[in-house]
Amino acid sequence: MRNVVASDFSLAACQAAIFTPDGDASAKRFSLEFPKRWQTVFDGSPVILPPLQAPVEVPRTILQSTTGWHCEMAPARFNLHWRQLSDAPSTPLASFLNTAMPLMVEYISEMKARVGRIALIITRYTKHDSPGRFLATHFCRDRWLTAPFNRPEDFELHAHKKYPITSKLVVNSWVRNKTAFMTSAAGNVPVIVVEQDLNTLTEEIDTRDFSEVEIREFCNTASGEFDQILSLYYPENT
Repeated sequence: MRNVVASDFSLAACQAAIFTPDGDASAKRFSLEFPKRWQTVFDGSPVILPPLQAPVEVPRTILQSTTGWHCEMAPARFNLHWRQLSDAPSTPLASFLNTAMPLMVEYISEMKARVGRIALIITRYTKHDSPGRFLATHFCRDRWLTAPFNRPEDFELHAHKKYPITSKLVVNSWVRNKTAFMTSAAGNVPVIVVEQDLNTLTEEIDTRDFSEVEIREFCNTASGEFDQILSLYYPENT
């Protein structure tokens, strides 16, 4: 059975989120400003919802693209998504951040929004003929591999930590290891998927006011932290 190390994984998707609890609930500002400004990134037709009596987390404007980008704007939250398109060259996380950071900064400036939380989420994958069996063998003691984990078709392991990522910032760190299938021209291909989520604390959302410099620092630090975490789960030398 093939071993898996950190360098085997490719980036499948990224998400950056900023939480703006004091955000303006006016749908008009979302719908008029950003679809026109960001057409080079979001070349699809925007989805603009009419004024809603809805929770402030519900998107009022959704921007789409033919290149894997997706944006959701809600009064209390701004999400940027990117996913790897089939057969496209692999994209590094730095490329996602190079596009995402200016959009987030412009959005915050235009909306005059206070940012109370930040999150960065990435999904990576690697092909494997027996992903369930490998994950069980990789993470479990031998005593569990005869039963009940002797022939798992699917397997998941989730872990959560809370720790300081910088001298001034404590984050939640989620890591999810699981089996999945990737759609390709050859059909459904079995893969191992690792989802990593670094986010600032929910309990600090009412007191934090992240500046542009702090947001950039978080994203840049998280980028390196993701690789270090992955190397702990799938070390190169075992």
